[in-house]
Amino acid sequence: MKKDWTQVVALILGLSFNAIAQNKFEWTFERAKKHAEAQQDTAQWELNLLKVDGAMSRNSYYPIQIGSFPVAKYDSPGNGNSQLAYKIGDSMLSGQAVFVGKGEQNKAFFTNNTQVVEVPFVILSVVDSVNHGSAFMTSRNHPHYLAEGRIPFKNYDIDWVSMQTADRNAYAIVNMRLFDLRFGRLVIVAPQKDGSMRFLQVMTGDIFASGDRLKFMDDLSQKVKSFLDTQEVRRFIQK
Repeated sequence: MKKDWTQVVALILGLSFNAIAQNKFEWTFERAKKHAEAQQDTAQWELNLLKVDGAMSRNSYYPIQIGSFPVAKYDSPGNGNSQLAYKIGDSMLSGQAVFVGKGEQNKAFFTNNTQVVEVPFVILSVVDSVNHGSAFMTSRNHPHYLAEGRIPFKNYDIDWVSMQTADRNAYAIVNMRLFDLRFGRLVIVAPQKDGSMRFLQVMTGDIFASGDRLKFMDDLSQKVKSFLDTQEVRRFIQK
């Protein structure tokens, strides 16, 4: 389903709030140690989840095959993904955004009471036509959240994996390129004719600093357009 730029921005705006936190959730060494120990304690395992995950583990479409394994009981605020597509100039961008609901592990980072999810990662690729690919996100490592996906292309696939840990570190790997998401949670991919890729990582929080949504939308659109229009990217974009 195609979404216009306003809808894309509505999701991306969720990236800006996590820089400020009050009553910060503390993921201490002791807390992390207890979490690790709980995963080894058979008395704490939620075996019903293991049964649910059994069939899913046979799906090998994604970059990393989804496994089924026992985990300690946990309370997740929910998570998922959303398909995104928009056109800028003569370029079509399409991809996925992954989100996590507001819960104990992240609620201190929500500065807007109306927000119910945060968006750890957004990936958009230049495509010939709308092609979101597919994505999978899991809460089985709660309070850490992992996602992965694939955008099929003509001669190769764009494979990606992202993670946000309880200590608020976040990373993504796109075809073995590592992104530290503290420096931008939106990644634009421009596949090239020679099989290489060009990337733009966008620090959306900086763009949105003025608080003006219309200006934010215009600035972000111009930043992406400038990237796509550079000679080094434009002349080699795969068609």
